[in-house]
Amino acid sequence: MVYALGGIAIGASGGATLHAQSDAPAYYVVEVNVRDLDTYKSDYASHVAATLTPYGGRYLAAGGRTESIEGAPPASRVSILEFPSVDKAEAWYNSPEYDKIKPVRHAVATTRSFIVEGRPPAR
Repeated sequence: MVYALGGIAIGASGGATLHAQSDAPAYYVVEVNVRDLDTYKSDYASHVAATLTPYGGRYLAAGGRTESIEGAPPASRVSILEFPSVDKAEAWYNSPEYDKIKPVRHAVATTRSFIVEGRPPAR
């Protein structure tokens, strides 16, 4: 399977596919170093939320204060989006809606992004 993301986080199962638990949520995590904040805000950030709805996505964190606890510091902005599944997160990232604004982010910022499969709800 080909991913258009900067990296995919795979659990400790030694390379098991991310699609193993369809009822597990997924998190899209992106670190962003913005070079042109005005364009980033007006032509990209202000449009992202509308692209999430069809895929069940929502913001958990977006560009707020970030403190480094261990290791290298994160980029200047970090956002975390939650989706119902890895499939939904991938569908959003590769959607026509998001493809329209993704080039703006690429033009005005350097990013690192990945999808992390969450744990299924406790039963």
